Amino acid sequence: MKKKNILFILPVLITFFLQTVYSQALVKRSSFGMGGIVSSGPGVKLVGTIGQSIIGKNTSTNYVNESGFLASARMILVKDDIPEVIPGKFELFQNYPNPFNPVTNIRFGVPKASHVKLDVFNVLGQRVAILVDSKMEPGYQVIKFDASSLASGFYIYRFQAGDFIKYKKMILIE
Repeated sequence: MKKKNILFILPVLITFFLQTVYSQALVKRSSFGMGGIVSSGPGVKLVGTIGQSIIGKNTSTNYVNESGFLASARMILVKDDIPEVIPGKFELFQNYPNPFNPVTNIRFGVPKASHVKLDVFNVLGQRVAILVDSKMEPGYQVIKFDASSLASGFYIYRFQAGDFIKYKKMILIE
């Protein structure tokens, strides 16, 4: 009878033990807060997040105070395993930053291998820069535009690929 009870209880205990061990979560040097603050003064530095619970550590002599989930995180590495997405249609996005001085980024999407043209015009309609004039493979592209040789003002950039043509405005400031 005892042998049957042990054979019945042993698998239950093993299952309970494994669930307990594998359900533990370890959070090292991270924060799940919705915002944050870094404040410092002579000999004191405070780092915190909104909604942070206090569980912390206090010391003296040049003071160290670590409370909640946030500790002195030195580096956060994020691995991007998301495969590159090929757009379903030609797309031209607003440059960023805008207004800019003197460099901005222009992003566009190409759904199939195509000859692409990306030009910049002033308000008089004169072409002031040719950024792209070549065949491009499918995917999203970002082109850096350095306008350091141009005067401040409004500019228009045109994206052309096959029958698709789109214009956007941008502002260069000094």
